[in-house]
Amino acid sequence: FGQNRRLSNKIIPQQSMVLNKIDFFYQARDGGNVFTPDVLTDIRDFEWSVQQFPGYKQNCLIQHGHCLLPDSVVPLFFPNQSQLNTSFVTKKYDGTGQLRDIQETLRTLAQNGIFWFSDKDFSIHNLASKYTRSQFLNGGPLQAT
Repeated sequence: FGQNRRLSNKIIPQQSMVLNKIDFFYQARDGGNVFTPDVLTDIRDFEWSVQQFPGYKQNCLIQHGHCLLPDSVVPLFFPNQSQLNTSFVTKKYDGTGQLRDIQETLRTLAQNGIFWFSDKDFSIHNLASKYTRSQFLNGGPLQAT
């Protein structure tokens, strides 16, 4: 057992396969648009707190040696931006940066047909949504105890 388990003579690394999913759905308290600075910050803080739960790191889906970030709007709205020199800027979409322009981000989502994070009325002509969602993936196989 230990770090790896055998299945059909193939070694499967611990927490490398999707075991289950946890979906969270968010709605603004006032029933309005969820894509506001306050609501997006609340979502980011909530998702960070989920990742701090005891045992989270022993159950998350692992890719490249780290827990996979949740599928969420948070990394899109809070990219970690680094400027290497005056002409080169990199963005790491990990949710740890400053809130970027909301309308620009929503426009990019709509233009690229990314509607998974929004309600049915979201479009290039309606850059607002009453709901959004995120999905956390748990990985298996888990370490034997």
